[in-house]
Amino acid sequence: MHYQPVYKVVHELHHRNINTIPWTGISMHPLEHSIYFSVFVLWWLVPVHPVVIVLTGLFQGIGPASSHSGFDFIKLKGGFKISTGDWYHQLHHQYFNFNYGNTITPFDKLFGSWHDGSRESLQTQKERKRKHRRQTA
Repeated sequence: MHYQPVYKVVHELHHRNINTIPWTGISMHPLEHSIYFSVFVLWWLVPVHPVVIVLTGLFQGIGPASSHSGFDFIKLKGGFKISTGDWYHQLHHQYFNFNYGNTITPFDKLFGSWHDGSRESLQTQKERKRKHRRQTA
């Protein structure tokens, strides 16, 4: 979705939400919705129990609300925390060239697009982008 022509036509609408809220997760262009919810086509090909279809709908429909909630976790009594969002994905909405994945998958660290929110990390990413521009010019 971040390939420049696709981004401009389809995904840019989702990224207009710089300060994420639960609705940001499903705030998409209709074409992006078609791609995102295309997982249901699988259930036309693979016979599954109806509960699986309902759970898929819940996961696809409600899941993005927590990852775009604007909160990283909820604190409970006794020091317990429940993860509600992803700070790194929120940074992705602010600086869309960083943190394409999430904290669980290491691909951003592997490919050099990891931004941890610090000033040093932001400077590193800006320098990486400048270097890339000089190489492609």
